[in-house]
Amino acid sequence: MSIPIWRASARLHPDEVSLTLPHITLAGCYWRGKSGPELSVAALGQECAQTNMKGEVLLIALHGWLDNAHSFYPLAQYLDDYPILAIDWPGHGLSQHRSLGYPLHFFDYLYDLAKVIEHCRHQFTHIVVMGHSLGAMIASTYGAAQTDTLDAAILLEGLLPMAESSQHAKARLQQSLSAHQSVTKPIGYQSIESMAAARSKLTGLSSKWSHLLVTRNAVECAGKFYWRTDPRLKRDSPWRMTIEQREQILANTELPMLLVQAEQGYHQLNAQLAEAKRWFPLLESSCLPGCHHFHMSAAELVAQKISDFIRQHFETPH
Repeated sequence: MSIPIWRASARLHPDEVSLTLPHITLAGCYWRGKSGPELSVAALGQECAQTNMKGEVLLIALHGWLDNAHSFYPLAQYLDDYPILAIDWPGHGLSQHRSLGYPLHFFDYLYDLAKVIEHCRHQFTHIVVMGHSLGAMIASTYGAAQTDTLDAAILLEGLLPMAESSQHAKARLQQSLSAHQSVTKPIGYQSIESMAAARSKLTGLSSKWSHLLVTRNAVECAGKFYWRTDPRLKRDSPWRMTIEQREQILANTELPMLLVQAEQGYHQLNAQLAEAKRWFPLLESSCLPGCHHFHMSAAELVAQKISDFIRQHFETPH
């Protein structure tokens, strides 16, 4: 499989890691930065050999829907003061898929993140989650539910988890049941380049960034290339929290948070911001030029905002 041209020219490259959690195995990329410790990949619950090499701040990077850990490759080039662990969510990138036979739920991600944090907590003084899009929604929800296990959350082009009126519950369940009974035939592509072109056409993401993502999300079989992605990710969930439930979960969250929006990004974030500031009294917000994937295309600008926020709340690593 070809190496993306952009990745080949990158200054900092990650260690490939595999985290064996009690319920699933997740793949990830770990950039040690200038002074980060070697990340223990022992199974959760096993003694870590690096307990005497504790780092300061760890950024746990959470990618968006249908992306993967490579989406943080550009940002890592400008955040080398800090170690970054970017995981592939289940069914994304190189991570294991969830058990077959049941639909996927948003709250599943919170349990994944809880175990990742538990896995890393003994090696770092401060844990900061940094999420993009879906990853940001997961970060804010987890931060509200488990505030004591985090030190801060950085939200890139994502803010509040999805919610809807309870009157949609029956229709949602019916749509989900129907979608999960259907079987779709995988599409085979002639090359990685054709997969990247398809991704660019669908999302508007430039070809070099699509290529960077696709190389971590493709598998070759019988001369053709296929998506590794769990197909259930494209099917309706049978349940979504109500607007009232979302407020009960998120309100009164005393956690330092930074929201960074893109000027040409998801405009619905503007409508959410006033409400979010009521629920997250420590939320800071900023807007930068760029599109929804600005953490890739405008990585240096985004990294500067992140660095300023971290320095504001934590000592600068030596």
